[in-house]
Amino acid sequence: MPPPAADDLYEVLVVKYAEFATTRRDVYLHYDLYGEPDGPIELAYYVWIARNGARTVVIDTGFRPSVGRARGRTPLQDPVEACERVGVRAATVRDVVLTHAHFDHAGCLDAFPDATVHMTAREHEFWRGGLRSRILLGGAVEDADLAALDRARSEGRIAVFADRSRPWPGIELVRVGGHTPGQCIALVETLEGTVLIASDAAHLDEEIDRDMPFWLVADLPEMYEGLRLIRDLRASGRVAHVLTGHDPAVLARLRPLPGGEGLVGVIGGFSGEERLERGAIWPAE
Repeated sequence: MPPPAADDLYEVLVVKYAEFATTRRDVYLHYDLYGEPDGPIELAYYVWIARNGARTVVIDTGFRPSVGRARGRTPLQDPVEACERVGVRAATVRDVVLTHAHFDHAGCLDAFPDATVHMTAREHEFWRGGLRSRILLGGAVEDADLAALDRARSEGRIAVFADRSRPWPGIELVRVGGHTPGQCIALVETLEGTVLIASDAAHLDEEIDRDMPFWLVADLPEMYEGLRLIRDLRASGRVAHVLTGHDPAVLARLRPLPGGEGLVGVIGGFSGEERLERGAIWPAE
């Protein structure tokens, strides 16, 4: 049987760029209702890269270190510089997916001046409306990031979709809502099976396993439905790997990328021979 086409399969890089120490009470919605003691919890912050010989897609762009520090987070590396260290130059990236517009997912967009920004129409339109000024919704976005989205729109670099999109072979984007009105997930095909990048449809593995919503939610029923969808896809075998948006355990269970300084994990990484067969253009490990 011939191998899949060169642009059907990807390697997925998980790049950790920051962390945050907090408490369970501050993470889970109405945590007091669970009748459990409070305790410490760690959050990790990631950007994701799906790449093969045909294309590189950056999924979320992180926050600038100055923004993270102002919000009490601990930056570990600049996400743009981190991408460059693994062979992805922001200035040459042609496609960025924004799963949603919160500060830790939609910052640094100006570093990708030629990229088309793919996002749900619901997310795109919501942050142009009046509710963005409400503190319980808009407190998680940065005006500078929304201004960068405005510039991308004025330059014709926004590509929106309603509920589902397959913008490239081997990648599907699905709107689930919940955390934000247009929150989406990404399904990426790899040599190790389908990877589901949950982003903030599920911040932590525990949210999925115990059906425990995160505290910041725009639509609670949609958040529950999003968690159910992820569980169903995992249980059915449709997806082999679920990457939640902020769980430190994600990186711990991945194969480290050589040269990634312990902050980059890889799924479906191609061998040197496979890269040559697929016409891969990124640096060899």
